[in-house]
Amino acid sequence: WDFLVEQMIEEAADSMGVSQTRIIITIVALILWLIFVFAFIFLAIQGWFAQGSFETTIQSLFICVSGGMTKFLRQKTSAEQYGNIDELVRTIIRNDKESGPASSEQRSLVS
Repeated sequence: WDFLVEQMIEEAADSMGVSQTRIIITIVALILWLIFVFAFIFLAIQGWFAQGSFETTIQSLFICVSGGMTKFLRQKTSAEQYGNIDELVRTIIRNDKESGPASSEQRSLVS
């Protein structure tokens, strides 16, 4: 019975695209990410307490790189994507018109 259950679990995992190789790659990537995060934090702390001009430049570089990476890695919403703002506004207006006039209770919640 245990063998059958184990085989079913492996088949379900394979059908979802989860394999041992994928799990190992994900774990290695997470460990590398943690190493980079800790290295960044410790270097930032070390640079923050030194008061020279070079250290100040490094602090500014840390801030610029972290802001740039955040902007690069985050997913943009549909409103932020180029060309979709007009369509988004039209959809909102169309949906608002289709829903009809707001009830007095909804108006009191808004105001």
